[in-house]
Formats: sequence, structure tokens, C-alpha cells
Amino acid sequence: MHINNHIYIVVFLFADLFYASFPGPPSFPEVEVVSSHEKIELIWNMDAENSIDSNSGYADFEGYRIYRSTDRGITWGDDESDKIYDYNQNFIGWKPYAQFDLLSELDSTHCIFSNGYYDVATNPCAIRGLNVQGYDIMAEWINIGDNSGISRSFIDEEVLDGVEYTYAVTAYDMGMVSFNLSYISQDPNGLTDNYCDGDDSYCDGMECCSNDNCCEGVGIPITNKSICEEDFSGIWLPSLYSNEDDCETAGYEWQSTSKSLFLEEYYRADS
Repeated sequence: MHINNHIYIVVFLFADLFYASFPGPPSFPEVEVVSSHEKIELIWNMDAENSIDSNSGYADFEGYRIYRSTDRGITWGDDESDKIYDYNQNFIGWKPYAQFDLLSELDSTHCIFSNGYYDVATNPCAIRGLNVQGYDIMAEWINIGDNSGISRSFIDEEVLDGVEYTYAVTAYDMGMVSFNLSYISQDPNGLTDNYCDGDDSYCDGMECCSNDNCCEGVGIPITNKSICEEDFSGIWLPSLYSNEDDCETAGYEWQSTSKSLFLEEYYRADS
């Protein structure tokens, strides 16, 4: 960094510690600082924009936040109004000194699994199709941005010669977002899933009534036997308060059990 005789500058490079976003944050941007009389300019590269989230596989970069301190990082704001609290009044972090995020159009056309933007001829890709702005749905006290547009430089002219300033340039992602989810409707009648490969009196999946045959046809095969290799934490059993003479009105209740009692079988409750 370049420092003249008037202004003293310290620059911190780290992920956005003020924003609890999962999975991991983008890569660190590399920052250069240029100072002059009552002016400081921060310039950074595109490393964060080119990173891929190692956990989700998403190219989920969203923006930059800049923080400034005048006490060497002890605080990152001027007063109480610069602090961020959650709904339980827990101190979360500091409001950024400046913030830049992707424009709405770039949010929507950004590729999900690679860095770049959709182009039918040169870069066809699955796109986000989202306008990421406002407050994070999983942490509504955190502002993700206002579609300001990305900048890779910031000029701070609110400085005084002879004062030491500490800056933190951070990158952040879209927050808790999932793509390509499909809706699976609920079965209002409930299901009994069973798979039996041995002598087990509880394997027939028809224990909901006094008549062993009255629930015939309710069970469906479990196609993946591996789900039955571990102990169950519980099971849906016929309720003691249900009408045992009528399978259509028979209810279920949750009871703790284990694999040893109910081999490769579980129930899902009626609605």
C-alpha cells in the first residue's frame, strides 16, 4: 500500500465476519491503497467474484462491503446507530461503511455453477433467475444490498490528515438460497412403508386393526434397504385411541422403538 506523510492506513483482508452466511464466504479480494491529501482510495481485484462455494458448488458471489475503523479495529462504526442487532437484541456486527452488490439484471442472468453470465451463443448455463436484494430471509437484520451495481474501488474523502484509519474490504454471497427445488405434495391419507426379509411378526405392515387383512394394500415396498440398517429413533404405531374396527378412521401415534423391534419397517402418520 502507498502511504504519504499525512494519513496512516491499515487495511484488513478477510471474509465478511459481520455476516453469518452459510455455506462459506467468497475468496478474499486483494486490495491496493492509494492516499493523498484528505483522500484515500481502495482498489481491489476480482478474486472474490471468481470463487465457487466449496460446499454448495454455487457461484454465489453477491457483493462487497467496506468497513472503516478509527481505533485500529476495536470498533467499526461511530456510535450505537452503526451496530446491528438480531431480534433477540444480540449484537451481531457493524453496518458497512460502504456496500456494492450486483444489479438486478446481473443477479438474474448469473450462472449458478460457474462464473459468468448467460449467453445463448457463447455461454449457455443454468441461471439464478433471482433478484437478490433487501434483507436476508434467514437473517432479516442483514442487508444483502439494493442493486447498486458492483464496484472494485472506493474513494473515502471523509478523512483527516494525521489520523490513522483501518479498513476491511470483504466479499459476501447471496445467503441461504437453493435452486431447482420441486414441490412434492403431501399424502393426506398417510403411508405405511415396509420391507421384510425374515421372520418378524411386525413386518406385515397391517397391525393397525384387529383384522390382519383390513389394511392390506396400504404398504408400499422400500426400494433402498440401506435406510433400514441403522436403529430407528421412533415409529408410527396404531393409536390406542383409534377405532380398530375401521381402518379408514384408524389413527397413529409416535412411539420410540428400535430396529430390533420393528425390522426394516416404519410408518408415517395419517393426517
